[in-house]
Amino acid sequence: MADTDAAIETYLKASHLYGDHDAVLTDRGAQFYANARNKKKKGTSKFEKFLGNRGVHHIVLPG
Repeated sequence: MADTDAAIETYLKASHLYGDHDAVLTDRGAQFYANARNKKKKGTSKFEKFLGNRGVHHIVLPG
């Protein structure tokens, strides 16, 4: 089962080998994407915060 920490670790390994990316494309899996509790607006996931802190644009596939 994939989780946020594993996704971040995988990104770090890839960026070590190939350099940081300008953008990352993901699906709406729970490890990548968060919905606000009331489901009316989007929340911010740990993965999105991680990418934002590195200046990486997060592209999410449409649902």
